[in-house]
Amino acid sequence: EKKKLQVTWEFQKDGTLITTGEDARSGIGEMTIPIKYSVADGMIKKQITPGREKYEDCAVVEMDEKDMVLKCKFLYLFMTRK
Repeated sequence: EKKKLQVTWEFQKDGTLITTGEDARSGIGEMTIPIKYSVADGMIKKQITPGREKYEDCAVVEMDEKDMVLKCKFLYLFMTRK
């Protein structure tokens, strides 16, 4: 099921992915979380949880100039470039 979630991913050259978004389920409000990432074999490998060395692979399944669909282990991410 698709659920709209406003999240921004900012890829840093030092291997940090800055994720900013709001989890409507928690009621905490907007959070910014830095996690580690790398790109290898056509996959984005990103930390599942900050501070833990467990990673998940996300594959690009569709991409054009503006939109990209990533398939991670348990979900799809429908992303738009801004």
